[in-house]
Amino acid sequence: MNLLPQTKQREIVMAYRMRLAAVAVFSLAVLGIVAGVLLVPSYVITATKIDIAQRQLDQASQNGGSGIGIEDPKTVVGQVEGKIAALMPADTGTLTPSLVVIELLSRISSGISVSAVSFEAAPSGTRLTVRGTALDRHALAAFGDSLNGDTLFAGVNIPPESFVKKSNIEFTIPIMLSTTTPAASKPAAQTTPS
Repeated sequence: MNLLPQTKQREIVMAYRMRLAAVAVFSLAVLGIVAGVLLVPSYVITATKIDIAQRQLDQASQNGGSGIGIEDPKTVVGQVEGKIAALMPADTGTLTPSLVVIELLSRISSGISVSAVSFEAAPSGTRLTVRGTALDRHALAAFGDSLNGDTLFAGVNIPPESFVKKSNIEFTIPIMLSTTTPAASKPAAQTTPS
């Protein structure tokens, strides 16, 4: 039981609410100041980036829209193509491992996962060994037929023991490579649209 008169009780409740409101306002003010301090670096960085982008846009507009300085884009492309041509090896008709791997990867069908490719150079010719996993017998047979159909791969021999399991077949296929680069052998992924 409260022995204070009603007016005194109201004054105490009002003082409590005023203190609570003052604490809430003070907390919001501190939170606002902290948020402002934390946002200032982001604002400065963003303003700097906008300024840099605007200067680059102005420079590109002054240079006729090319955006790369005084040089003409066609000249730059010509220079880059010349550098690329200088770095490319001359076509000597020999096989490179990258050409063989690209051709091999273009022959992989669904259900085939290649885990390793190894090369062995011998006087009798270059031998390629492909290791991987086939989803089933049909996928392995289709992969072998695809490799046999390519003139780059002279001899593809899938061992009969690879067909023992029905699914998840781990295989090792030895492949003899042809001695020259066939003109018709181009990766399937590099076809040009007509």
